Amino acid sequence: MIPLSPDKLLLAADRLIAELEQLANQDDELSPQRLEQCARALCTQLKAIQDLEAHNLRQVQTETGQKYTRYEDLPPPSPAEQDRFYDRLKSAIHRIENGTKL
Repeated sequence: MIPLSPDKLLLAADRLIAELEQLANQDDELSPQRLEQCARALCTQLKAIQDLEAHNLRQVQTETGQKYTRYEDLPPPSPAEQDRFYDRLKSAIHRIENGTKL
């Protein structure tokens, strides 16, 4: 999968930071409602950026992680492998019955 780009979210966060700086530098009476609105929007943008980066990291880990084959999807053993398995099983049973180490 293609990782999602946080560029637009970063631009929006930069705009909100600039607006907050502009509101803070105004000599006029500060509008607490507008400041709160900008602060909440900035928090939301930062959370969205964090979530997007976490999503991209999970995608990379999923793609590069070790993949396992389900037991049902394994091919059946060859006759030689079956014979080897049964010989080892019989040998192990024989050693258990005689009390020797495996």
